[in-house]
Amino acid sequence: MICSLSYADDNDAVERLAAAFEALAADPPSPDRPAPAVPPLDELNLEQAMPPRDAFFAKTQQVKDPVGRISAEMISPYPPGVPAVLPGERFNAAVVEYLRGQGGGHDDPGRRRPRAGDVPGRPRVAPPRVTTVARTIW
Repeated sequence: MICSLSYADDNDAVERLAAAFEALAADPPSPDRPAPAVPPLDELNLEQAMPPRDAFFAKTQQVKDPVGRISAEMISPYPPGVPAVLPGERFNAAVVEYLRGQGGGHDDPGRRRPRAGDVPGRPRVAPPRVTTVARTIW
């Protein structure tokens, strides 16, 4: 959580913020979903198999099982929005399992960039569910 204070905030504002944090810590809300399974950190340290630029511009394929293949794109599940895979890194089973547990492989129309055919106020047909995890090379 990031709190942004400025010269316009006085001591009362800071005290209200501190009180809100104390109340939250004293009686935290119950989770609405299970915590994601995060593999051990050493399993998230992927091999840099080729330079990122070379991987990004290489000929690619979309695959359902990218284990052992090289990523052509950065993959950042949200939340937390931290990159799990960078271009040129070789996928391992732990990272693929983590991404799938984060909802990886789904095309969420609410999160995608607008496309040329998108018109505000007009209904949009939901795209088919994407079952691939990553655009890879080799």
